[in-house]
Amino acid sequence: MEALLRVKDLHTYFFSGNAVVKAVNGVSFKVLPGETFGLVGESGCGKTAICRSISRLIHPPGKITRGEIRYRGTQEETDILRISDESMRRLRGREISMIFQEPMSALNPVIPIKTQIYEALDSKLSKKEKYHRSIELLRLVGIPSPEKRMHEYIHQFSGGMRQRVMIAIALAGNPRLLLADEPTTALDVTIQNQIMLLINSLREELKMSMILVTHDLSVVSQMCDFVAVMYAGHIMELCDTVSLFAEPRHPYTYGLLSSIPREGSRRLESISGAPPNLADPLPGCPFAPRCAFKEGRCEGELPGLTGITPDHRVRCFFYEKLDGLDGFIDEKEGAPRI
Repeated sequence: MEALLRVKDLHTYFFSGNAVVKAVNGVSFKVLPGETFGLVGESGCGKTAICRSISRLIHPPGKITRGEIRYRGTQEETDILRISDESMRRLRGREISMIFQEPMSALNPVIPIKTQIYEALDSKLSKKEKYHRSIELLRLVGIPSPEKRMHEYIHQFSGGMRQRVMIAIALAGNPRLLLADEPTTALDVTIQNQIMLLINSLREELKMSMILVTHDLSVVSQMCDFVAVMYAGHIMELCDTVSLFAEPRHPYTYGLLSSIPREGSRRLESISGAPPNLADPLPGCPFAPRCAFKEGRCEGELPGLTGITPDHRVRCFFYEKLDGLDGFIDEKEGAPRI
């Protein structure tokens, strides 16, 4: 199957004085039509920077210094990094859309919701068509009394309803690729579940592909087909979701999965140490200072992404050391044990 999106050797850096923060450092992956691709990792590992690079929303002091982002939309394949600003504006919203992490900073507090949805709709639509389409979108994302609420302002909405408005705006152009950047940040657990179920059902109904940025591995287990585990701007493990939970092969992935609270266990596992300073990167594997399996080679040489199987790659010299360790799949149910 032809990939909808191909990211190849992407480098996105942020410049501050004499310091260079390598937020995304040589990332490559693909997203297939109808697939949900997960980006997982600690804060600051480069997940959001990847999504903003795909949308070409990286602004100074940030810069995409190298790489390709190839999108196969309704026309022929396009390299997003090499098209004009005008072409990108036509692509953004109509073909590729983004749900931002915090709706209060992404939405305008002094403009009614109706106007903000209108701006995302096709300019060729009449005012009447835009009105009916806006009501349809708000109803689609579960906002009650849309005829009334579309005239209100964002401060009149709860956190969950604001996120639903963001989703409605993201879907206004019927995109083929949805970038969801931690869409449930700052919401309580019950609302988080509602929002994630809504996004997933809309993705299936509208036959979209999605890149989902999240910290929550339980969300990954339920929603993602393929996963990239990121650390310090690098992809450390890249595989399908079942393999991630059944046979994690990077020590960082294993540490993330081990840190999930378990039923009947009082002890919470953790990964010792702290993430590295991206403005002063280490010469070898960035995870080496925190890794229980490291050897001398790890501190002087960055491992490449090694293919364990055609669909499972890992950035580790000694991934075989994890072979034979218990996975995180429930043997009775055959599902992730989280």
